[in-house]
Amino acid sequence: MEGARSRCPIFCTAEIPLSIIEALLEATKEHQLGSPELFAREPMNTANWLVLMTSKDLTTIHQGLSSPVQSFTSPFIGMSVDEVTAWYDTNITQPGVVGYLKRTFIVLEQEATDDEICTIVCTSEEPAGKLRCDFTLALQTVCSIDMDRSTEEGIMGSFKRSGVAMTKDNFELASSGGKYMDGMEVKIDEAWKDFSNW
Repeated sequence: MEGARSRCPIFCTAEIPLSIIEALLEATKEHQLGSPELFAREPMNTANWLVLMTSKDLTTIHQGLSSPVQSFTSPFIGMSVDEVTAWYDTNITQPGVVGYLKRTFIVLEQEATDDEICTIVCTSEEPAGKLRCDFTLALQTVCSIDMDRSTEEGIMGSFKRSGVAMTKDNFELASSGGKYMDGMEVKIDEAWKDFSNW
C-alpha cells in the first residue's frame, strides 16, 4: 500500500455492482466525516481514507479507493463476516501490515445492493463487534470505533444491541432523544425517545 496512511479496508462478500461502491464513495465525500471544516482547504480524497480489498495478496494492492471504481472480482465472495474477520486478523492485524486500520473494516454484503447498508466490524472486541450502518455514516463511524476500540458504547452500542441499522436519520433521532422539528414545532418520536437505553 502506498504511503504510511492507514486506510479502512472494504471487503465485498457478494458481487457488488460498481455503482453501489460509487454510491459509498459519493456518500462519504458528501458527508465529510460530519466535519466539513476539516476539508475547507482541500476536498476530501477517499483514496486517503478507504481501500478496496481486490485481492488476498496484499502486495498487489497499491492505492486507496477513488472514483471511478475499476472492475474487479472480489476474492471474498461467499465468505461470512466472521470468515472475513478471521482472514483480516491473520493477514493484517497480527502481522501489523502498514497502510490498513488494525482493528476496523467495512463489509459490503448482498443487502448493500438493496439498502446501501454496510457492516462495520471492530476486531478489538471479543467476539468481534458488528454494527450495521448506512453509507453516509460509514467512514465517520469507522473512525469513531477505531479511536474508541468499541462498538459497545453510547448510541452505537444501542444500535448494535437493537439490530437496527444506524442511518443518518435514525442517528439524529437517537441522539436527540426522539425529538425532531415539524415545521416550527418540536415533536417527539416515541419509538426513539428511550433508544439510548436499549
